[in-house]
Amino acid sequence: MPASRVILWLLTTICLAHVSGCASVQHPDPFEPVNRKVFAFDEGVDHAVLRPTAQAYVAVVPAPVRTGITLPPGGRWPLFAKAES
Repeated sequence: MPASRVILWLLTTICLAHVSGCASVQHPDPFEPVNRKVFAFDEGVDHAVLRPTAQAYVAVVPAPVRTGITLPPGGRWPLFAKAES
């Protein structure tokens, strides 16, 4: 058998073995009901409180001030400032 045919056979076998693992029996998550409730709560808080707060912040605070809040004086983080010098 030529080498290219062996490589093709090996790749096909590996791909089929990988895909067959997806068809195995899945074990249900015992915490799924709790996780769904927590996720729904988080989504509700995000839509009702956090997103409007963030949008209001962007609308009210000028861009240079927002940038100044994220960066320390000098425009660089101290760790990077020491690494560069």
